[in-house]
Amino acid sequence: MDINRFLKEIKTELICESCGCVLNHKTNCAVALKDEIIYRTCQCGHTYKIDGRITVHGYQSKNEKGTTTHILEIRIDGQLIPKYLSGNEVKSKAGVNRINQLEKIESYLNSDAGRLWALENAFSEFDLILQQSESIGGKNEFNQ
Repeated sequence: MDINRFLKEIKTELICESCGCVLNHKTNCAVALKDEIIYRTCQCGHTYKIDGRITVHGYQSKNEKGTTTHILEIRIDGQLIPKYLSGNEVKSKAGVNRINQLEKIESYLNSDAGRLWALENAFSEFDLILQQSESIGGKNEFNQ
């Protein structure tokens, strides 16, 4: 994690939700960065964890007429709402042969180039539903 991203992430957690303590040089608060995860411990004992990674939470494959299509479910920076990526594109970019090589895929997605690509290409479940509807010629209130 570069310093600019670290500072941006830590700015969101400057005040402890538990005791109201402000993170600064005068308080007994600590901040640590380990494996793209920021840990902040307050003097009251409350600990925050800010996950700055892209994690893969699952994948699905569909084989249709000899062609296999994969889709990956990811979480960006610990967000609760999942995003999705084309598994076929991720496989080629990450240099893996099988979609179940999740550690290698996560390693690529958390590299500088992989993170940039994932942020540009990730789509929501809503986008996926619209895309499927349009591919079968369906009309909806968004594409009339």
